[in-house]
Amino acid sequence: MSRSWRNSWGPELKFRESRGTRHDWKRNINKEEEEVSDTVKVFVIINEWTDIANDTSSEVTGGKWFASEDEAWDALDLIAEAHGVELDQDETSLQLEDHKSGLQNEEYRIEELTRG
Repeated sequence: MSRSWRNSWGPELKFRESRGTRHDWKRNINKEEEEVSDTVKVFVIINEWTDIANDTSSEVTGGKWFASEDEAWDALDLIAEAHGVELDQDETSLQLEDHKSGLQNEEYRIEELTRG
């Protein structure tokens, strides 16, 4: 009788072991996803302005993000051209003053965002 009792628990013990291994596998996948997600970067162009009442506001220009800084720079260059300004290759921001009524100044700048 004791022998059959041991046999009936044998498969269940093996099942519990494999179940524990499955959870370790899931933990390892989650850990790998966290490590990969820490390296995800995107670039946005922030438009920040100060109005004549000295209130400052900002937004992500066009609600768009860019996969690389080069793509963001190309978009910033188009904004500069629209305002009659030429950007140097190393510039990552554009300052405009007194170009719109109601605003003291306005800035467009590239910012890097990371998932963290």
